[in-house]
Amino acid sequence: MRYLLWISYDGKNYYGWAKQPLVPTVSGTLEKATKEVFGKILQISSSSRTDRYVHALSLPVLLRGNYSMPMKEVKDKMNGILPKDIRINKIEIVDNDFQVRYHAKEKKYRYLVNLKGEGDKNYYGNHNWPFDLKKIKEYSKILIGKKNFSSFTGSEIYQTYIRTINSISFKLEGDILIFEIIGKGFMRFMVRNIIGSLLAHNRGAISDEEFQDLINHPEKGKSHYKAYGAGLYLVEVYY
Repeated sequence: MRYLLWISYDGKNYYGWAKQPLVPTVSGTLEKATKEVFGKILQISSSSRTDRYVHALSLPVLLRGNYSMPMKEVKDKMNGILPKDIRINKIEIVDNDFQVRYHAKEKKYRYLVNLKGEGDKNYYGNHNWPFDLKKIKEYSKILIGKKNFSSFTGSEIYQTYIRTINSISFKLEGDILIFEIIGKGFMRFMVRNIIGSLLAHNRGAISDEEFQDLINHPEKGKSHYKAYGAGLYLVEVYY
């Protein structure tokens, strides 16, 4: 028996998901809570590893270990120990062969941009240039489908840089641009580099040809425009 926790967190106080020495991380904080609840640190794995300052609205986290505590008791005890900026919203029991990362079918991310450049830096990316919604919608279509996204990654080495983006959408609510992207999986910095490149192109820092080359000719090099981490939210993971 394994517990699948669906958690949310405010990322402003954490150095990302992955455990690191000497600094607070989401997984490190969860591990400490499991020790208090179960008497030992349980193995924790998640569907995604968010970066520093990135938030999550519903991240699935798998607990591995031998235990027989009722789900409600686990939820109540963990939430009583965890800081208020990390919450367990739901728990379910999954089979022992369930893989929280590899069984995921789609992931949805959201990015918030304040187009007046005045947003709270803990929760928004800011954009101080004239903005063309029609242009960003048009060029985002280039990214949809199964493609080589190596231009939008960091320095990490992957077996393949092929990923599939199923949809990209934009909408305006007042001065806030809401960007949403759904895909099978994403490499590190991929979503932030995509939104950063789209905004750079929108303001004229990247030409039409240069933007299209990021997808059509990734061997020419990587994007140098990465959106600020605090504007990014993992919204949901679908199984």
